[in-house]
Amino acid sequence: LFGGFGRAASTGSFLNDLWKYDIQTNEWTWMAGPDTANGLGTFGTIMIPSPSNNPPATCENNASWIDNNNCLWFFAGQGFFNFSYSDMWKFDISTNLWTWMKGTSLPNQPGVYGTKGVPDSANIPRARGCYAKWKDSYGNFWIFGGCASNLNNPLNDMWKYNPINNEW
Repeated sequence: LFGGFGRAASTGSFLNDLWKYDIQTNEWTWMAGPDTANGLGTFGTIMIPSPSNNPPATCENNASWIDNNNCLWFFAGQGFFNFSYSDMWKFDISTNLWTWMKGTSLPNQPGVYGTKGVPDSANIPRARGCYAKWKDSYGNFWIFGGCASNLNNPLNDMWKYNPINNEW
């Protein structure tokens, strides 16, 4: 469970903490992130894992992809002040480290669409939250639609991300 809209240790709003639930023991474990609200995140260097890396506080990011190496992934989300993000993150369960994989650290970015159907290292989907997502049998991550900025700007574009070559 990553972030969301809720109550931190002492205040409420957007969160960027990561939690693990153990079904056998019926217990939650706090894995990463701060116990405060509205964090801007620490992006570090793209594709370099670091103990100081942490995604920005968001909700509506549908954080649910798991790659073939058992790492957790998510794209974007809705942040506070009507921010939407277009960043891709990976959390390695074996090292307990976040890696900023792709996208920008700036909110409300328009995206780079490139040529339809052609992967490119420069492609980045527009900032968004509330999108549909799935993983195909080849290990690619897909997103469709969502809302930009203040959730009042619906999108109807579809994107495929290949985690092996880090391209949309």
